[in-house]
Amino acid sequence: MKRIGFALAILLVTSPLFAQQESGNLKILTGLTRLQLQRQMNVMRAALGVHCDFCHVGPTEANGNKWDFASDANPNKDTARWMIKMMSDLNKNSFNGQPQITCYTCHNGHLRPVAAVPLPQPQPPFPTPVEDEKTFPAAKDLIAKYTAAIGGEKALEVLHAKSFAASGTRIDAKGTTTAPFELREADGKIYVDVKTKEGEVVQMFGTDSGWAKDKNGVKDLRPGDLEQAHDIYPAFAPFDPTTLNDKAKTIAKSKAGDKDAWLVFDKLDDNTRVEVWFDPVTGLALRRVILVNSVVGRIPKQTDFDDYRDAGGGVKLPYTVTFSSVDPWIGSTRKYSEIHPGAPVDPAVFVLERGRPRPQ
Repeated sequence: MKRIGFALAILLVTSPLFAQQESGNLKILTGLTRLQLQRQMNVMRAALGVHCDFCHVGPTEANGNKWDFASDANPNKDTARWMIKMMSDLNKNSFNGQPQITCYTCHNGHLRPVAAVPLPQPQPPFPTPVEDEKTFPAAKDLIAKYTAAIGGEKALEVLHAKSFAASGTRIDAKGTTTAPFELREADGKIYVDVKTKEGEVVQMFGTDSGWAKDKNGVKDLRPGDLEQAHDIYPAFAPFDPTTLNDKAKTIAKSKAGDKDAWLVFDKLDDNTRVEVWFDPVTGLALRRVILVNSVVGRIPKQTDFDDYRDAGGGVKLPYTVTFSSVDPWIGSTRKYSEIHPGAPVDPAVFVLERGRPRPQ
């Protein structure tokens, strides 16, 4: 299903280590693209609450201040390989290959797993309180309430718009650096113009090609750049209720940040799950998490939605969208000032005439 275009990941922002990461000397996590490998490495990093140097050889004066990911000099690297093999065997033999046992299952963000319960233990309530799922609203009702809240069938048409124009401000993962941007999309091509402190950065990409232009000149986007753009791009899309199927289920009373919410779960395919948090009062979607299976666990991508406003014709869209990744360097927030779904876009913006300015 076509997603509304202003979901673009503005700028192909990469992890500081992404460009340096080598795929040599892989013994278990083989057959992966560079992006897939990097995401799985970050799942393990986050599960232990460490940086990459815990298993890899970090930059030193002796190695020219470069990361040596292929080196086996760090003994923790072999331990990690053994642990991955252990998890894989457990999941294969006990959970039909589903990643139920992961690094995080035991480590919970700590370097060393806690093997015993903490003491003293408070006396538990009796009988043990158990939520009555029969009191949960049906997922289909929450989805219908959300659809009505954003403008009904007209809103769905907007979510599937084939072109758009938008502008706003991008805030980096640290919440410190801001940059104004303009976005355009038409016929599956994405164009973004960002005013950074270092100067103007213009990028365009489509299904299988793209280019970037900055103060250093023009370059074609590499396959890895395109893969990352298409990986992050959908994460900024407003929640589209038509992506869920009839088996979606309300599974809990939960929290999205500090807000109460109903949590709806759905299995999109054998390797992909989605969880959506709905405001019980307004019906609006507050958060969406996409989880994709991997050898080392489910890789999450989280999107938080806020500041819903009328984008025209009674259609409400989130004007503040925050993306969070297991790679903590690439998350960011988009604060839109204008959104124009369906706006006509001049095809000339997608064409770069090298050596000459882009048509205005």
